[in-house]
Amino acid sequence: MRKQIQQGDNTPKAIPYQLMLPLDVEVKIETEASVRTLLEITERMDYSNLNATYDRQPRADEATPKQMFQLVILGFMEGYYSLRKLEKACKNDIRFMYVLRGKPAPSYNRFWQFIKHRLQGEVAEQLFYQLVEYLTEAGELDFANVFIDGTKIEASANRYSFVWKKSTNKYEERLDIKISDMLERLYGEYLLEIPTGTGPEECLGILNSLAKARGVTFVHGRGKRKTSIQRDIETLKSYQTRKEKYTDYKKEGNPSTNTAGF
Repeated sequence: MRKQIQQGDNTPKAIPYQLMLPLDVEVKIETEASVRTLLEITERMDYSNLNATYDRQPRADEATPKQMFQLVILGFMEGYYSLRKLEKACKNDIRFMYVLRGKPAPSYNRFWQFIKHRLQGEVAEQLFYQLVEYLTEAGELDFANVFIDGTKIEASANRYSFVWKKSTNKYEERLDIKISDMLERLYGEYLLEIPTGTGPEECLGILNSLAKARGVTFVHGRGKRKTSIQRDIETLKSYQTRKEKYTDYKKEGNPSTNTAGF
């Protein structure tokens, strides 16, 4: 009969902490965090020109071109102008991890390659044009000063501080088309309430009266489902606000007071 040998317990006596991680880092990010606004804006953008600069599609474990752009913009928003700091943020900051969706952090060299060889020329111009356009539409930009010669100027003290005056006319032209298209739709949807030819301001007043008469409750915040009339009111109001700003810019712009040397 074999003799049983009982082995001693040599395990070090340590406090048994269990590693616990959230399944999704999103739960740790505040509802009003700037990264959420950034993603809501940039998810609507067209990246076809950026994608065309690549010879191959990124691997499944690599950040996509769209994610690279989002990370660069988020880095600038948070003051990470060093690519090494940007790489470190992708490894340690849950906001950057949220953008990556579980993918490994890009190296600083990959960020350099992206900015140097991808985010250039017409590709960069088209992307930033869209970014400014959507930020303006969302009310995240407030144009405070105007130069008439294309000078890069500082707007209100927010995270999106620089805009180009030369784009203002383009924005207004596109805004006029959006207002016209929206009014045509409203004439059809509210046939009995809004006569054809009614102006934007009068339309807004009618919509507000309808919402009040119908007892519509306006909701705000992530996950809240808005009624169609609330969306129409908010969209038309944002269009009106932007239109008024563009009108003010034209009144304030004066060639004789333009800053010299620009």
